[in-house]
Amino acid sequence: MFASYAEAQSSADSVSIRGRILLDFDDIDVPEPFSGAELFIMDKDSHRSLERATTNSFGEFTFLMPKGEYYIGLYGVQYYKDYWLFPEKDFTCIIPQYPFRKVDARTNVTLDEWTLVVKRYIQLPFWFGPNSEMQKMKIDGVKVTVH
Repeated sequence: MFASYAEAQSSADSVSIRGRILLDFDDIDVPEPFSGAELFIMDKDSHRSLERATTNSFGEFTFLMPKGEYYIGLYGVQYYKDYWLFPEKDFTCIIPQYPFRKVDARTNVTLDEWTLVVKRYIQLPFWFGPNSEMQKMKIDGVKVTVH
């Protein structure tokens, strides 16, 4: 006879880690929410990536994790609207190409707004990205039928 045993993580052992990311471009006065930013959370000791998250349209993200200490990382090159962004690294970095925030999550945590200063960005070619000309469903002289 075989028996299996599974135990779910207790909600008393879990914490939420919330934050908001803003973009600060040289040519705008007020930083704007960074929607679609890709983040990951790493174990403090092993630096192993545990979960990923993407910011919503307000630039907000949430991780639900066991209590502990973590690093939240933002991937070094990000895609925003029609641009590749290269944020300045002005905070703790344990891997040089990625910006990080250290989090001690013994209880629920709401981080201060995380403002990325963007001084370098490159406009994407017309054929790349979700808003590109190649993604349009209308091409002159071609009829598209979807079933």
